Formats: sequence, C-alpha cells, structure tokens
Amino acid sequence: MAEFVPKGMLTVYRPAGWDKIPAKFKDPDGYWTAIDTYEAALVVNTKVMEEKKLPMPKGWKDLLNPVYKGMLIMPNPAVPVRGSCKLPAFWSLWIPTIKTSRWSRIRPGIS
Repeated sequence: MAEFVPKGMLTVYRPAGWDKIPAKFKDPDGYWTAIDTYEAALVVNTKVMEEKKLPMPKGWKDLLNPVYKGMLIMPNPAVPVRGSCKLPAFWSLWIPTIKTSRWSRIRPGIS
C-alpha cells in the first residue's frame, strides 16, 4: 500500500476508534487500516497424542519432527481463502530462517 501514497491514490482516513487499533494493523499516517486478519490455529487431537505417546507440539516448527509424518492435515491451499492464506503465513514465519527444503520435508506428512 505504501507505493500508492506518493502517487496520490490514497487519502488519509481515520475512522472512529482508530486510536484503539493496534499499530501493526494501520498506517501511522492514516492512509490505510486493516479490515480483517486471517488466523491459523494449531489444533491437536490429545487422545491420539496420548495413545501414540507423541510429544505435544508447541509451535509450527515442531511439526517438522518426523514423528508427525502422515498425521498432519490442513485446508486445501488451492481453495481460495481457507487454504491459500495458510501457506503464505507459514512462509512468512519460517523464511528466511529456514530453507525451502524444510517445506518439502513437512509436505509429505500433510494429507
């Protein structure tokens, strides 16, 4: 959005309650304000974890552990919104700290 400001394509607008919106969800000068966010949750079937005596994952990177191979599911990334928003979120979390090859390590475990 920042490239639109010098081109005069945006105008300042601060809606009611703008001051209550966290800084990361708005332009400091008021040129844009996020209207929604996409959230992802790590949901675990605790019964399966206990039955298989698996370690409880504490975050996304824990899913790279080979013990979870073949046990992961996620929305179809080819379906707009539901799945397609998740992959960019994973990439933004992991890049540049891990290499692309790590995604290829986890992908075979996703069904």
